[in-house]
Amino acid sequence: MIEKGYVPKVSYRKTIEYINSFEKSLKSYLSKKYKVIDFDLPILTNINKSVDINLEQKRYINFDNSSNNKIYQLISNYSNLMSYIIWNFELQGNECAFFKYKVIERDSIITNNDSMQKNIYSINFVIHEEERNIDFLTLMASNIIEGINQAIIESKQYYKTRTFFVDKKSYDILDIKKKYPLLSYKNSFNRFVTLKKSVLIYNVINEFTNSNVTNYKDPDSYDWENTMGWYLFDDNSQKPLEMFLISISPNWTIYTKQKLIYNSPIEDNDYINKLKSDKFPPIVSIKINYDLLLYVILNKLNINELPCINNEYNLNVIYKYFK
Repeated sequence: MIEKGYVPKVSYRKTIEYINSFEKSLKSYLSKKYKVIDFDLPILTNINKSVDINLEQKRYINFDNSSNNKIYQLISNYSNLMSYIIWNFELQGNECAFFKYKVIERDSIITNNDSMQKNIYSINFVIHEEERNIDFLTLMASNIIEGINQAIIESKQYYKTRTFFVDKKSYDILDIKKKYPLLSYKNSFNRFVTLKKSVLIYNVINEFTNSNVTNYKDPDSYDWENTMGWYLFDDNSQKPLEMFLISISPNWTIYTKQKLIYNSPIEDNDYINKLKSDKFPPIVSIKINYDLLLYVILNKLNINELPCINNEYNLNVIYKYFK
């Protein structure tokens, strides 16, 4: 929540103008190499099957009122949903699929938690199987950061701020842990990002479930060995933040291997049948947490100030004109 009397550093108008300019400039950067195609998605949610759906609490959005449970499995696993859309669309090598969407935190709605949505840019390309490696991901990640910096420069008329530096190198969390043998994985990660300020790291794993790092081992959507995050140290919160996650979709061999490690059943649906056929190319996906990105770029003191987040502060900004 935002305290009463909070004064933003950037006005409401300038913030919205900046967001529009930033998105336009980022797409302009991508269009130098790719034909950018915009896709609309339905509301997406992180449905958790373990939640008691019979809770007698008032819910303004109810994801549990359909007899067709497979529909909700689909919108829950939004990475697979985007892969499915791209495969059906038959995206070509010179094209870029650009998704802009909100993920509703379904469990937060049930528990009346304040953090109930995330706003995401997802940039997707089809690649060749031989490009399934860390070097390729590092190059792609560096290119996207370059595009973000270009968008910052081209939007400076609305707000002048710093660009981001990141060396064109990525680091393995296992090697980082060796630098700090007395620290846990999480504390080693925090120490390294604090020193580097802006860095690409791969092999980030489940030890981070209680931190601001959201990269986790999803056996359905990510090729674990080819997933990487861009992390910034935020001076305001004094914590590492994950700006984006870049990953490659698993092929059938990788998928079954990861499901076996998790001892998780393989679903029987059309998506799995397509994956099993190995007729579809791998997809590299860059999921940008643009709430956090704009929060850092615009030097916000509170992320809830962003107009794209539905909360009391933003509603009051609008409501004052209707009193």
